[in-house]
Amino acid sequence: MLDGVLARGRVPEAVGDAALLRAMLDAESALARARGDSALAGAIAAAAGDPRLDPAELGRRAAESGNPVVPLVEALRSIAGPEVHRGATSQDILDTAWMLVTRDARAVLLDDLGAAADAAAALAREHRATPIIGRTLMQQAVPTTFGLKAAGWALALDTACGGLEDLWFARRGKEGIDEMIEAERAGHERIRISPDRTFIAREGDRGAVRDAEPFASVDSKKRQPA
Repeated sequence: MLDGVLARGRVPEAVGDAALLRAMLDAESALARARGDSALAGAIAAAAGDPRLDPAELGRRAAESGNPVVPLVEALRSIAGPEVHRGATSQDILDTAWMLVTRDARAVLLDDLGAAADAAAALAREHRATPIIGRTLMQQAVPTTFGLKAAGWALALDTACGGLEDLWFARRGKEGIDEMIEAERAGHERIRISPDRTFIAREGDRGAVRDAEPFASVDSKKRQPA
């Protein structure tokens, strides 16, 4: 019912079933490459269009285990062989896939937020002296300008942009998977979210993912609306 308001533009595609499936395949393929099996990695990547990897069917079967990676691995092994997924847990793959989806969706959201902030800044400059009635609790208050109101919109949108820009993601690809494997050998999993903060992620504790927030100090683009 709220898709027309909250799911416009390219965001639904960036976080949809196809995007998650593609990210899970990327994670499985990277794992195979990290183990030195480039042929298996290629076979996993090539399975993207296989009808046995139907997102709706994978979702239905995920109810049996609570994780869509379980039926995905079963299907992939029938396509690419029994070595698929060796050295990882289903939660490893799902968490990695969600971070890949988050990374890609962030880029889409930054484009949308940046365009909206630029539009608000333009309105603020154009209407910096345009008077409007001020309101407080549905009552008229001291007059203000439309430019000031639009500048508030621009500031809020820029703040949201800055929060997304400051997110820092762990290294991806073969090097990132190598690090994960070495960490598992040491008996724990270290997930680096930002240069100055490290989370220890364990089964059942999703706090590190939930609390991923802009810790890094990255200067975001500044706009001068008025």
